[in-house]
Parts: sequence; C-alpha cells; structure tokens
Amino acid sequence: MKKSLLLSIALFLTGLYTFAQWTTQNPLPTSNPLNSVYFPDANTGYAVGDSGTIIKTTDGGINWTSQTSGTSSKLNSVYFTDANNGCAVGVNENFRGIIVKTTDGGITWNTVNTGYAYSIYYSVCFPNATAGYVVGNDNVILKTVDGGSSWSAISTSLIVDFLFSVYFSDADTGYAVGGEYIGNVHGDIIKTTDGGATWTKVFVGGDISSYYSVYFTNSNTGYVVGRNGTILKTVDGGTTWTGIPNPAFTFLKSVYFADANTGFVVGSYGAILKTIDAGVTWITQASGTINNLNSVFFTDVNTGWTVGDNGTILKTTNGGGPVVGIIAPPRQTNNAQKSLKIYPNPTTEKITIDPSEPGSNKTWTLFIYGMTGQELIKQQVQGFMVEVNVSSLPVGIYFIRLVNNEKNEFGKFFKE
Repeated sequence: MKKSLLLSIALFLTGLYTFAQWTTQNPLPTSNPLNSVYFPDANTGYAVGDSGTIIKTTDGGINWTSQTSGTSSKLNSVYFTDANNGCAVGVNENFRGIIVKTTDGGITWNTVNTGYAYSIYYSVCFPNATAGYVVGNDNVILKTVDGGSSWSAISTSLIVDFLFSVYFSDADTGYAVGGEYIGNVHGDIIKTTDGGATWTKVFVGGDISSYYSVYFTNSNTGYVVGRNGTILKTVDGGTTWTGIPNPAFTFLKSVYFADANTGFVVGSYGAILKTIDAGVTWITQASGTINNLNSVFFTDVNTGWTVGDNGTILKTTNGGGPVVGIIAPPRQTNNAQKSLKIYPNPTTEKITIDPSEPGSNKTWTLFIYGMTGQELIKQQVQGFMVEVNVSSLPVGIYFIRLVNNEKNEFGKFFKE
C-alpha cells in the first residue's frame, strides 16, 4: 500500500508540474533550505539559506552555482545594490547575528564585525548604495552608511520581540514588521521617517499572529503578510491598515510587487497568491510543490523566482500563468489557527475530522482544497466528529479548512 500511495502521489505531482506555470529550476545546487532570493538585474541573482548556503545565477536562473560564504551560519536574507555589491544576514550556531558582504559578485564573502552580535538577524534592506538596515530579535535595528562595511545599533524604546522584515520606500521612510511573544501575543508594524534615527509603532495586530514580510509600491501604498494567512494593506503611509480577504490558510512568508498593481505572496505548503488589482483580490496559483516557500522576487511583471525548503527554486516567465483558484470567504483576522486531527490518513473513501475542541457542537464551514489551491468541496457541518465522503476525489494530496466565527483550523490528508 505504501508503494502504491507514493507512486500515486508522484504521478499526481508530475501532472501538476506538467500544467504548472511555475517550473522547478534544475539541477538544484543544494538541498538546504533557501530563505531569501534577490535579483539586482534580469540575469544576475542570488539566493541564501541554511548552513552558509549562497548560490548565484548569471543566466536568469537557468543555472545556479554555489559560492563560498566562509560561514556555516543560517543566512536569512540577502540584498544587492548592484550585480557586485551585496550583504547577507543570519545567525550562527551560538545564536549570534552574522553579516557577510561581497564587493565582487560573490567571488569572495567577508564577515563584517558589527560590534553588536547578540541577536538573530532576519532581514536586510538598502534604500541606496550606501545606506542599509538590518533587523532582528530583541528589538535590534542596525544601520550602515558605507555600503555595509560597518554597522551601528540604533537605540529604540519600542518593545518588539522579533523584527522579521524591513523595507524602505525612500532614503528616509522605512518600515519593519514582526511580533511579540511574551504576554499579549500579536504582530507589530513600526515606521521611521528620519532614516532610522527614530521609530514609531504604527500598528498592533489584534490576532495571535506575526508579520513576516513588508513591501511598499510607493510612499503611501504598502503590504504586510504573516501568520494565519494575514494580508494587510495601507494607502496612507502606514497610518491605517486593512485586512484583505484571501484564499490562504497558512503562513505567508514573503510579499513582492512587480508594479503598482501586480503582486505575489508565497508561504507554507507551496502557497503562491497573485493580485493584479493592487491587492483588492488575491488568487491562488499552481506551484507544483508542497515545500514551504520562503521568499519571492520579480524582475518584471512576468519573470520571477521563489525559493524555499529542500533547495526549492521555482521560476515563471508568464507571471505565474492563469489563475487556478477562487477567492475564499473573508477570514476572521482574530481567529486562532490550529491543526485538525484527520483519520484514516491515507484514506480511500471517507475521513473523520476531529476539531481541536473535543465535545464542541458548533457549526463549521468545511473547505477541501486541491494541491493547486482550487476549492473542491464546501459544505456546512456540525459537531466535533465530522465525517466526509471523499471517494469522488482523485488520488493526491488535499488540504482541509474548518472555519467559524471563532476558529480557523486546517489539516492535510492523502487520498489513495
């Protein structure tokens, strides 16, 4: 049975790859998780990941070669100001932050002594060739004014346990996002208008969440994504933020806009979302993978890359191709997200779904999604032991979502 299941899954995934508009870049130069990707021009790109992994392409991602980073640290983020000058940041085995820098397109990478290495560094951004910023845990914000050769810590009175992403819309105006995990757990968005000298907390999320990525298309319009499928948008420079309904029910790790209207979000279980109307609506796309996707980057509205776990590198040359999903009902942004118990798993005919609250007799809306994000089953169910007939579904991997006005729970099962 196991061999039959694995073969069926492989055939199912092969079918997805056949029709997918995101294609795997082969051969993959590493099996390590890749955490960040950046292209300073249409042909030259870099990706970084665990165990000091740095890879480079000079032909638009057709071929990738490994570079010697000089470290075995986990690298979380990479940013280049041109094809030759860039920095990557992360954390070493002693849980101390590390920054490596190159000035020759990655032929050599050198570790930069920041003088403040007691935090994990999660994200790096350069609004111009000389000024750059790094954020991390313990409320750390670093700044460079010499292209990354030296860094100094910025003093802030804010309390944010983790800052996962930083983005500057111009030389003076920047945003960082993250979350707090002690006491009242929530997401945070902070802003500076004076080149990082001072920062103000402009938004505190009302849900048990964290924000993982931030991107602005102009001085007023920006987007934040995070846990529980969160997508937030501002049109007034961060003064107010509005939650956007979307099909996601998983962690969203990275957001990038190719122009003012066309944007992409990637996340767990191979999730890819696209908007062509400045974030008003989001549609799922076929990624052809169930690996977590951690970073996305586009050089124009059609050409982009996303990287993730197990050395995954995907590329599109047509903006991800036609949409394959439909918009799910608006999520309750204050919902807690928990995992479902599903059995038997694998199954051939029926599954029983056990929500996380035994004994509850609540009414739920049940959704079953295919690998490409399309909604296959939707029905109202009640109780704490929900039985669903899935015999009509073809062999493959499926995702389940149970939602009501209090909870948002999800799980995964195999149909053999």
